[in-house]
Amino acid sequence: MKTRVIDNKYAGNYTDKWLKENKDKVINGVLVSEWETVILYDGNFLEPFFNGTKWVDGATPEQIKENEKTQEQNKYLERIEVGKNKYTKICADFRIDKINGLITHEFHRLLEKTLIPVRNEFVNGQFITALEVLESIGSEDITISIYDNIHASISEAIQDYYVN
Repeated sequence: MKTRVIDNKYAGNYTDKWLKENKDKVINGVLVSEWETVILYDGNFLEPFFNGTKWVDGATPEQIKENEKTQEQNKYLERIEVGKNKYTKICADFRIDKINGLITHEFHRLLEKTLIPVRNEFVNGQFITALEVLESIGSEDITISIYDNIHASISEAIQDYYVN
C-alpha cells in the first residue's frame, strides 16, 4: 500500500497492485505512474501532511481544539439518544405491566416519581451519574427486579460508551 500526496497532503491510499494495473491511465489530468506516492498514511490526523519523512498533523492548534470539541459534542449527542431509547424502553415495560395488571396505577406513579432524577440523568447521556443516582435511591421503594433491570440497562450503556 502507498499513499498518494499532492503538495504533501493526503490524496488517498492505493494498493501496489492497483497502482501497477492503472499506471498508464490518466486520472484527474495526471498519469498514475507519475503520481507522487509515499509511505502509507493510516493515522487519524485532522489534516494529514507528509513532511518528507513521516505523516504529521497539519491542522492548527485552534482547528485541533475545535475538532476535539465537535467530537466530544457528537459523543454527548449519541449518548443522549441511547439514554432516551433505553429509558423509554423501561417506561414501556412499566406501562405494559400496568395494563396487564402486574403493577397498580399507584405503583406506576410511584415508580415514575421516584425515578425522575435517574431519568433526568439517563436521557441526558449522563450514564455514570444516572447509575450513582439509582444506587442512592436503592431498591426498597421500586423492587429489586425493577432496580436490577434499570441498573443493568445503565451499566450496559456505561460499558458501551465509557469502557470500550
